[in-house]
Amino acid sequence: MAHKIGLRFSLVSLVLGHRESEIEEVFDKMIVEDEEKQFVRISWEDIYQFIVTNKIDSKEYFLITDYYKNKCLGYNSNQSLIKAFAI
Repeated sequence: MAHKIGLRFSLVSLVLGHRESEIEEVFDKMIVEDEEKQFVRISWEDIYQFIVTNKIDSKEYFLITDYYKNKCLGYNSNQSLIKAFAI
């Protein structure tokens, strides 16, 4: 569809930073990339880093950075909170 209307297309695998680090190598064997279509692995931590680096003072900035800092995945066997993101 993107090609038909003259747009570039990116298939994005959005993952936690420590997961699926080899996914680009795996997909490179299965898909043909060019300037108009590509596969990219992006982590949630990459998004956080982009937000922090390009800080714009706003209510949304503080909401999203607070979310990243406080998001947890539950408890581990020691009953300690497991942080969702490695930031």
